[in-house]
Amino acid sequence: MTNSPTLCQKYVAAAIEPVRKTWAQMYIIHYMDNILIARKIGEQVLQCFAQLKQELTTTRLQIAPEKIQLQNPYTYLSFQINGPKIINQKAVIRRDHLKTLNDFQKLLRDINWLRPYLKLTTGELKPLFDILKGDSNPKSPRSITKEALMALQQIKHAIATQFITNIDYSQPLIFLIFNTTITPTDLFWQNNPIMWVHLPSSPKKVLLPYYNAIANLIILRRENNRKYFRIKPSTIVQPYTQSHIHWLLQNTKAWPIAYASYTGAIDNHYPPNKLIQFCKLHAFVFPHITSKKPLNDALLIFTDESSTRLTIYTYNNVVVKFQTTYTSAQLVKLQAIITTLSAFPCQPLNMYTNSAYLAHSIPLLETVPQIKHISDTANLFLQCQQLIQKRTTPFFLGHIRAHSGLPGPLTQNNATADTTTKTIAIVTTNNLQQARKAHALHHLNAQTLRLMFKLTRKQARQIVKQCANYITHLPVPHLEVNPRGLIPNKI
Repeated sequence: MTNSPTLCQKYVAAAIEPVRKTWAQMYIIHYMDNILIARKIGEQVLQCFAQLKQELTTTRLQIAPEKIQLQNPYTYLSFQINGPKIINQKAVIRRDHLKTLNDFQKLLRDINWLRPYLKLTTGELKPLFDILKGDSNPKSPRSITKEALMALQQIKHAIATQFITNIDYSQPLIFLIFNTTITPTDLFWQNNPIMWVHLPSSPKKVLLPYYNAIANLIILRRENNRKYFRIKPSTIVQPYTQSHIHWLLQNTKAWPIAYASYTGAIDNHYPPNKLIQFCKLHAFVFPHITSKKPLNDALLIFTDESSTRLTIYTYNNVVVKFQTTYTSAQLVKLQAIITTLSAFPCQPLNMYTNSAYLAHSIPLLETVPQIKHISDTANLFLQCQQLIQKRTTPFFLGHIRAHSGLPGPLTQNNATADTTTKTIAIVTTNNLQQARKAHALHHLNAQTLRLMFKLTRKQARQIVKQCANYITHLPVPHLEVNPRGLIPNKI
């Protein structure tokens, strides 16, 4: 037809509408001038086809003889249908236009849309995802790396060889979880793969242990299961043994939530099929270097830091100090832990920090396969993870609150480290720097700064004048309001 595609679609749809009403149970798919008829009983399909020819002839439409297909394999919209398998058309990925961030963003958007039907893991596509990092300007230049080029070849091969199958509701639906690199991969399975499920390439948390990623994948699977299939899987096959599952249910929050109200079987034996042999690509890790409890006969170390970027750690009445370049308090504390682990690589350690965030995050590093990139935090976490992976002796990292006033040797040792840090910071910082910091924190006036830090009048007044919050002129009172003081904040 030479008219518009919209008119073509409507005209043919109107012509086959009587056939749809007569054969309500027949599977009829219509797109432009392509019509697919499907049914389990072949004789009914031929009867429906005969009526369809008659209706089309009545509306002065003709069927090209070369388009009639009555035997396997069938071709419809460039897809090849051979029994239960549907094979995709050949795809060509153009690379000549991939020059900017926006170009790669559109390409990966399309690839991400195809991923549920491809046997590609997040780890295999990571070189392509890494290209999106960097300058946020959509027109910023990007170039394809050697690793990304190999990933594109894998995508092209996967598209050419992939196929999907329809679900059989008379057969049990099995849910398979593979411990692939970077992140786990998920598959709905009967006798053939039905649908692949992947986690986002960028995790929501900076540190996400691998076993928690599997729990998140199970939660995502349950949402997709209701959306696409409307039935619950009879079996969930995952890579952990029964003892591992008991440990995860007792020591994590995500696993009890993932299996809540699930009544099917939980197994770790995969079906004997060559397609799913890649499930052993990644060796899962449970924590064995990081301890949840203090160790016996281990070196006791306390870390502390000051606002002047000075960091120390103390052990056996020995104080080790060093200067950092970070302004964030959490990064300074993290650098102190990294330095401590570097100084004692082969000795059991009981370390204490006054950062509750780090006391929770550092023990997770041993089981985290991917660290989310956030400024300097990711680089420091990566350094710490590498030190932990190289260790052969365990360590414990605990949190102790500063200035708690509690009795006991742990509180006293932590207070000693805190006092030592402040003393060293005062010695290494001149009076002028201390005065600036004191004024920025407490907004002290020039007279107080001069007396407290032994400054000249000119130096003290200069500090106050350079303050952005310093009031050089008295505020003008509002009309009909009596002024209540000669200077601000004086009543």
